[in-house]
Amino acid sequence: MPGSTPAQAGARRLAACLLAALLNQAALAEVATFVGTSRLLAARETNGANVERGSARRQVFVSPDGARYAVLVIRTDVARNGNWLEVNTAGLASLSEAARIRTVARLFTSSLGDSGGYGKSALTLPAFAVIGWLNDHTIAFLWEGEPPEHHIQVVSVDLISGLIRQVTWLSTDVTRFDVAPNGSMIVTAVADRAARPAREELLAQGFSVESPDAFSVLSGEFRGRVRAHKEITRRFVGRGSTIKLSAGGVSISALDGWLPIEFSPDSGLAIVDWSVTSPPKHWLAYTHPIVQKELRARTKDRSTEDLLRVWQPHLVDLASGQSQVLWDAPVSPGMLVSWSPDGRSLLVGPTFLPTSAGSEAGLAGTAVAVIDVETRQFQELAVPRDFSVRGIGWRSARSVQLVGASGEQLTFSNEHGAWRVNDVKRAPPPASSPRIRLEVSEDLNTPPTLVAVDVVSGETRTVLNLNPGLADLPLGKVRRVQWRDRAGTEWSGTLYHPVEYVRSARYPLVIQTSARPQNGFSLFGGGELGLGANYGVYAAQALANRGIAVLQLNEVRAPDVIMTPKEPELYQRAYESATEHFVKEGLVDPTRVGLVGFSRSGWYVEYTLTHSTYPFAAAVVADNSDAGYLVAALAGWPEEYDRINGDAPFGRGLRAWLERAPAFNAERIRGALQLQVHSAGVPGILKAWEMFGRLRRLKKPAELYVIPDVERGSHGIQNPAQCVAAQTRAVDWFDFWLNGREDDDASKQQQYAKWREMAAGHTLLQEADS
Repeated sequence: MPGSTPAQAGARRLAACLLAALLNQAALAEVATFVGTSRLLAARETNGANVERGSARRQVFVSPDGARYAVLVIRTDVARNGNWLEVNTAGLASLSEAARIRTVARLFTSSLGDSGGYGKSALTLPAFAVIGWLNDHTIAFLWEGEPPEHHIQVVSVDLISGLIRQVTWLSTDVTRFDVAPNGSMIVTAVADRAARPAREELLAQGFSVESPDAFSVLSGEFRGRVRAHKEITRRFVGRGSTIKLSAGGVSISALDGWLPIEFSPDSGLAIVDWSVTSPPKHWLAYTHPIVQKELRARTKDRSTEDLLRVWQPHLVDLASGQSQVLWDAPVSPGMLVSWSPDGRSLLVGPTFLPTSAGSEAGLAGTAVAVIDVETRQFQELAVPRDFSVRGIGWRSARSVQLVGASGEQLTFSNEHGAWRVNDVKRAPPPASSPRIRLEVSEDLNTPPTLVAVDVVSGETRTVLNLNPGLADLPLGKVRRVQWRDRAGTEWSGTLYHPVEYVRSARYPLVIQTSARPQNGFSLFGGGELGLGANYGVYAAQALANRGIAVLQLNEVRAPDVIMTPKEPELYQRAYESATEHFVKEGLVDPTRVGLVGFSRSGWYVEYTLTHSTYPFAAAVVADNSDAGYLVAALAGWPEEYDRINGDAPFGRGLRAWLERAPAFNAERIRGALQLQVHSAGVPGILKAWEMFGRLRRLKKPAELYVIPDVERGSHGIQNPAQCVAAQTRAVDWFDFWLNGREDDDASKQQQYAKWREMAAGHTLLQEADS
């Protein structure tokens, strides 16, 4: 076994037998059981109040008139291999009425993706979860359209009649929609493809490759095109008409922007953002680290097909579809916009200001300003430096309100043409608030239930228990943890104890990484989806059922190291310090530690395996790029890889790649590595090929696993069969390499025969090295 002598391996096998005997006394839960659960949909409302726009995505959606609510449930159907979307609603007149929830519509999707790696089942992925109210009883969302194209379109459900209606009929996938006060909308969709010769015609006559992106060529786009991010178009969908919006001569990015679209009160104007491919040089004065990096990258010679993250706000006339630049400044991350009640002014913030304003906050992207829509003149509000804006809104035509990160409120009033801060820091509560409130009750160890609360009496009613069967499943206890690495960086996460945990025992540990902290119940630990078909290979409770502790590591905000060689080093320290912390705590066996990486964190894991002196025993990485030489060549030498490896891979710069790129250092890996491919079809295998090929050449234990039906995979898989396959393969891998344990499922015998051969060869290799 990896990282041990033959004697240690024998002792481990004995310990594993004792562990297996203990675990077999309980009815252990398998991956499919956890995947086959249900969750509430969390989504952004496209026409919600601006003051609340900075808050988390909602799970309960209240109608504009406040008379009813809707909750949408994703129920995973493992047997049918798909997901149900269940639309539920009830009134808000009383507690008893709120508790009489009923299902008015059900829709089914296979949740399979497309060959480009995009998920086709819109609502099952958080990035696509958008809800809008077309009127007081009709809710709209993105869903697969009618056959034969099955493009994602806007679909509505009447909460009274249950009528399901497809609202848009575009020839491409809709990626976003924003609803105006009168029920019209701006729809963002994938741009129509230009006419191209058929594949067979090009092969017969010969062709000239026009892009260095080999992934496009391998997927059949022989002339080359944007591979990872499709160009977008926007249309205004009114009553009986559709108008294509013009960017005013500005090139359109392949990505949607940061700015939520905001409609004027009369629905005649809107604020949208368009991408900027050639930003003016004076924008380099802006100091926000993300925008600074992108602006500096754009000053170099790069193809307009590259990933762009610089946008500029525009004012769009929805009668003509024409737009004009709002002002000479880019959109800042987290920027919000709010129209005044009379439609003559805009409140914006946190925002960049034109560089001519000479404002420190305006250069940092943290300013707040009021803009006159007709003249484009603006006034910056005197917001205290320590006030972090998370929400904005108008209280009246002459008064605005800002909401801070901790819920604190700040109001300004317009006195004789100048905006001045009020003495009162906390605004009075609304004159009338709904008596009935819907809440989702959960914590790290308690599954979510929907509860109705009478805010006057305090009486509560359980409205919906999503997963009553979870009470009968063996689950490891979860707790929050914190520690520091040797450089003083503070890290946090959640720790899943093994099922049947015994305080005096030492257990294997698997460390997972997530971009968002876990604040509620999750069976998996990673990503945003705690229940149901969960994207990635995170499988915390399934691993806990195999006697393995799992640490869900939270990423830290470190903008100064992102896109630099220091980025993977930061997470190497996190993995090492976490292991040391829990070994010292007495929980973990230091010879049985594994790592999991998905997407970008897969690069962190591969870097750690090749640059750390710690003998990690096993790892799984999924659907990631390793920032290596081969994948860079296939992707057309993206400049991002130059930045994270420290130089371009030519001449002397190649030395930096030889030292930093994980695949160039495969010989340093001590444990067993499984690489999984979830998206981009068969060509997606090439992203893992350099690392896999080098490890196989070195006779080190490595497996390249491709999920079922990968031609319909996606970077965030949601199809139940794909999720079960990916997570089961990862769980079996860790159980084998960390516990020395094999599943007795007869269908897995070939899998274990191959792994046993790897283990035997690895042991011989270790003995030869020693």
